[in-house]
Amino acid sequence: MNVVDLKEKLMQSKAYSDDEEFVKDILATTIEDRRKAEERRLERELELELARKLSRILPRAKTRIGICENRSKTENRERD
Repeated sequence: MNVVDLKEKLMQSKAYSDDEEFVKDILATTIEDRRKAEERRLERELELELARKLSRILPRAKTRIGICENRSKTENRERD
């Protein structure tokens, strides 16, 4: 059920006419809970995407570092 439908049902309920503030609080809490859940979902999605990118980039970076270290060692030996 989406928030609009929930709001509509709550506002038409007997509970709303009996305790309007309570029903508004429930609705606000529901909206806030859904917002936080969506934020957590997006955060997990971004973390997974970052992990995927790092897993592709890291091996290449390590290879480049190794090449640079080998060049440096070779240059040092040539100087000696």
